[in-house]
Amino acid sequence: MQVIVTEGAVSKQLIDTKGALQKRTTFLPLDRIENQVLANQKMQAAKRIARERNEDCWLALDLIKYEEPLSKVMEYVFGTTIICETKETASLITYNREIKTKTVTLEGDTYQPSGSGSGGSRDTRNSVIVAAKSINEYTKLVDQKTKELAQVDEQLQALEPARNKFEQANNRLIEINERVDFLESNVRQSPVQILRTEITELEQELEQITARLKKNQTLMKELAESVKQYEDRKKNAKLFKEQEEKKAKKELKAAEEALAALGAEAERAKEMLAIRREEVATLERQIQDQREQICNINKRGEEIKTTLEEKDELVNSAKEKAEVFKRELDVYREEVRRKNDELKKLAQKIDKSKKELMTEENNREDYRKSAEEHKELAKRFKKQYAEILKDYAWIADIEDQIGAKGTDLEFPNDYSYEHGKKDLESTKERKTKLGRSLNLNGMQILQAAEDNVLNLQKKKEILHADKKTILETIKTLDERKEKEVIRAYEKVTKEFGNIFTTLLPGAEAKLQPPSGKTALDGLEVKVGFNGKWKESLGELSGGQRSLVALSLVLAMLKFKPAPLYILDEVDAALDLAHTQNIGTMIKKHFTNSQFIIVSLKEGMFNNANVLFRTKFQDGTSQVERYVNK
Repeated sequence: MQVIVTEGAVSKQLIDTKGALQKRTTFLPLDRIENQVLANQKMQAAKRIARERNEDCWLALDLIKYEEPLSKVMEYVFGTTIICETKETASLITYNREIKTKTVTLEGDTYQPSGSGSGGSRDTRNSVIVAAKSINEYTKLVDQKTKELAQVDEQLQALEPARNKFEQANNRLIEINERVDFLESNVRQSPVQILRTEITELEQELEQITARLKKNQTLMKELAESVKQYEDRKKNAKLFKEQEEKKAKKELKAAEEALAALGAEAERAKEMLAIRREEVATLERQIQDQREQICNINKRGEEIKTTLEEKDELVNSAKEKAEVFKRELDVYREEVRRKNDELKKLAQKIDKSKKELMTEENNREDYRKSAEEHKELAKRFKKQYAEILKDYAWIADIEDQIGAKGTDLEFPNDYSYEHGKKDLESTKERKTKLGRSLNLNGMQILQAAEDNVLNLQKKKEILHADKKTILETIKTLDERKEKEVIRAYEKVTKEFGNIFTTLLPGAEAKLQPPSGKTALDGLEVKVGFNGKWKESLGELSGGQRSLVALSLVLAMLKFKPAPLYILDEVDAALDLAHTQNIGTMIKKHFTNSQFIIVSLKEGMFNNANVLFRTKFQDGTSQVERYVNK
């Protein structure tokens, strides 16, 4: 018996105390034992040996559950023991020069590196190792399903911000649409419409003033003619002349004042008309800008809506996967529970049937023995009767009267009862004697052992089938992984070379596996100039290495594009020629992508569709927007 104690002093005190220990006991003090765990290389070597025999093996420590404070003890006891399926595999692992560790089979056979071993036939119905193995496999399966469910939950949580952004953008889009409707409804009541009305009224007033001006000009001509007539008539009468002259001058002065007033009023009307027309043009430009902004906002809103619909589809897909995993896990758990219930009911029925069968067999055996005894007794009676007939021949004449009712030879009524009672007591005594030397539960034990063997064989077949399925799945996934890696490598190296050649004319770049290896083992970056390839990137300048890194990143993004790219002064360490090449490369290779680029160099500006320039004016920062045509 092994007992775990916290300190060595406790075990010493128990050993020294007389009468405290009734049998041999081994103490494991937590403060003195050293944990021993089999090295991973040895465990892998053991698994390799087991796989060669189409079997498997496990570290005993992995098949048990324990609390963390007992980890040192569990590692000390089970850390170097390997559980194997068969004796042959256990022997090969134990005596392998690379491993040399203790092994135990599922049947309980033990092998030591020193050469000693133990084992033999035993009842495996209550095997702790087999039960632990089965429980561990089911536990791993449940843990795997639980982890998959947790991963799906994490994906849902990761997509939750996208869903919130979608709702915010959708609300913003609704607000923008309401704002557009409001602006369109207010256009009719805007200052532009009011100014147009005022312009119309001013134009009409100007026409009236022009007509009045023409009328006054006609009047001036008439007055001039009157003055001329007055001059012609001045010889006739001096007095008449003076009167007429005063009258004409007075009328002429009034006409000139009226004409000057009308001219000033016409000038004011023209100035007001020009001001109103300028205001109308300004407001029309503002309305046009607002309409362009509304169009851009609507376009951006549609793009956001499309993007968020895709995110929403991902969320729905993740939710559907989560529901599928949950349903599969629930079905699996329900199936396990149902199988356990069926096994319990079946075991109860089997036990009941075995008991009934055992009872029937015992009864049948009793009946058979009783029948044999009666046959023997009948034979003996017949023999005795034949001997009696030899001695007493007259008995044959009255044979039909023996035991018949109403005759003198009728047996008493209690004869058969006493005889039967004696036979019953005799039979019970024989049964008691036979029960001392026979095991009445032998058939039940045999049947249980046979059922256990059949059950283990079925489980073994299921495990082999599951193992085959898992290996085929792993093989399929590996093949798909290799194909995807090769496809990604071919696409990225092609785009890498094209982009780098655009950035640095006359140069070329590629990705290639190391010597003697494939793309699955790793890739190296190779750069060449005029057909000569460099041995390493250390031979390149700092600017050239920056272009190589930028080309590789953009090539990978070409393989899996994003809707928007943001570059912050990627041309800071480059000269103007390389900067202009970056702009040319983006327009050439990323025709379907959007870029937001922060740059301070003119070469990058020339390739932009829209520029936003910032400047500091009157104590504030201002942003101006330019569209390149």
